Amino acid sequence: KKEIDWYYEEAGANMVFPEKWEQYKAQIPGVSPRNMVEAYHRLLTSEDEKVRLTAALAWSRWEAATSKLEDDGSLTTKFEDPHLALSFARIENHYFRNGIFLPSDDYLLGEVAKLQGIPTRIVQGRYDMVCPIKPAWDVKKAMNIPDEEFRVVIAGHSALEAEIRSELIQTTQDFKKYFTRY
Repeated sequence: KKEIDWYYEEAGANMVFPEKWEQYKAQIPGVSPRNMVEAYHRLLTSEDEKVRLTAALAWSRWEAATSKLEDDGSLTTKFEDPHLALSFARIENHYFRNGIFLPSDDYLLGEVAKLQGIPTRIVQGRYDMVCPIKPAWDVKKAMNIPDEEFRVVIAGHSALEAEIRSELIQTTQDFKKYFTRY
């Protein structure tokens, strides 16, 4: 819930991208900043197609403009297709308004002990506005992941960014030994 609040409910990311936040928020004037996900749900499920598509474009543009360290416009262009934007926004919104279907906010962190002994590497963008670094750090600590397996790169959130993509490819190469049958 903290990350959802941070990104969608005016609890942090809006302070880094105030101009993009204003565009996102403009779709639902008069709504409390703490009720954005619910307000967007009403728009994204409206019977009026124009309302749904306009909200979906605003939601998706917020994501696209804030997901990369440097917005090169590629994600924004991708989401200019209103039906793609609608699919994306409705799926995300559905999960977020339902607490990603977990029984509590700390459920995942409380369950990481079950992963002990499984080779793990965390790749995290230092400037990830969608999923800030602190929860990844908490997982690292809870799982006792060695420092060398906690890879922080100069990037935002998107796996399309060169630094993250490079680390993910390297991780795949490094970890394939665990999945190769002899």
